[in-house]
Amino acid sequence: MTHLETSTNFQNASLESKAAQLVMIDIPSFELSETDRAHLRSHPWNGVLMFANNIRNKEQLRGLLAEIRELCPGAPMFTIDQEGGLVDRIRAITGRIDLIHANDSRDAFDSGADRHANWGAGQCDPQGVRDVLR
Repeated sequence: MTHLETSTNFQNASLESKAAQLVMIDIPSFELSETDRAHLRSHPWNGVLMFANNIRNKEQLRGLLAEIRELCPGAPMFTIDQEGGLVDRIRAITGRIDLIHANDSRDAFDSGADRHANWGAGQCDPQGVRDVLR
């Protein structure tokens, strides 16, 4: 879809659809119920936030993400809530972890602080970020 088509589709979208594109949702389990499926089909959600209760193992997670992609209009972004040790659980399941903050850090590496800044206003090396994303 071209930028013009996307822009026109957005302009013609209902207020509810426009608002949905600003919202990330979560699902309550590691598999989708019929209610979840209907909810995912209902609007072009910005993304789906995954929590520990959504992840059993690598195969299950891949299947869940594929099903969500099929159901959601548009292309939802997937994120993982990494607070409380989920990163370690993901690493145990997949053997690796490739997560990156979507913001810069006001504090130097290993400072013990976790304060965020806009890109370019903090301590993160932009080239390092590009290398990770490639």
